[in-house]
This record gives sequence, C-alpha cells and structure tokens, in this order.
Amino acid sequence: LQIIAPRAARRGAQLQYEAQGALPVVHWDRDAVRGALINLLDNAVTHGREGGRITVSATAAGGELRLAVADDGPGIGRTQRGGLFRRFVRGTSSAPGTGLGLFLVEQVARAHGGRVDLVTEEGRGATFTLILPLVPPGAERPA
Repeated sequence: LQIIAPRAARRGAQLQYEAQGALPVVHWDRDAVRGALINLLDNAVTHGREGGRITVSATAAGGELRLAVADDGPGIGRTQRGGLFRRFVRGTSSAPGTGLGLFLVEQVARAHGGRVDLVTEEGRGATFTLILPLVPPGAERPA
C-alpha cells in the first residue's frame, strides 16, 4: 500500500486495508507475490473511479490466504472478461499499459499453486482475489 499510495493520492483515491484475524506465516516467493499485488493495486488506481475507494483485504482459511483488491470503479463488462488474463490484452480504457499485468498476476498465482478470482459487475467496481496456499507445492517449510 505504501508503494501505490502516492499514485492513489494523485487520483484522489482512498486506500483502505482490512485484515480479518491473525495472518499466518506463508512460504512464498515474496518478490513475485509483491509484484502481483502491486499490479492489482495499480489496476485499481488506474481503472477505478477518480476519488474512489480501494480496499485491500487479507483472510486466511483452509490452508489458503486470500488477498483481495476491490475498487468502486466502472467494473468490467462481460465482453472484456474472457481474455482478461491473456498476454497483451488491454481493457477499453485510454489508460496506458502493456496488457501484461493481469497475465503476470495469474502466472504468479499458478506458480504458487493458487488462482485469481474476479468478481465484477458493470458500473459496480471489480474485486480481484489472489488465492494462494500457505505453502506452495514443492516448497519447504523452514525448520
């Protein structure tokens, strides 16, 4: 949140963080997951409503941690959702970008044995949730 806060402030967006309960120790590639979250936050700031609200939440249950980024922007239309996580696919906004952000987010999720969920409705914002196992397949727990 500290990394994206200056960009959010320039758009008048409010950042909010909600953790539900104590969060467990995880065994991820920290830089990769951090990059994925920065991509999700950057998309929320870029495509969310100017002066809007972006909420980041973290919840743990069933051996997984769910990291959600929600905005109150225009949402994503049904026709745009199909290829959203493919390489070089960009939305219809005029915002600059390469179309690689969501592709990379999904690749990080898969590399960790997880997935990315999207809940959106046109005119009602979007919530991207990175769902990762606490210990990815093949990772060793520290002694």
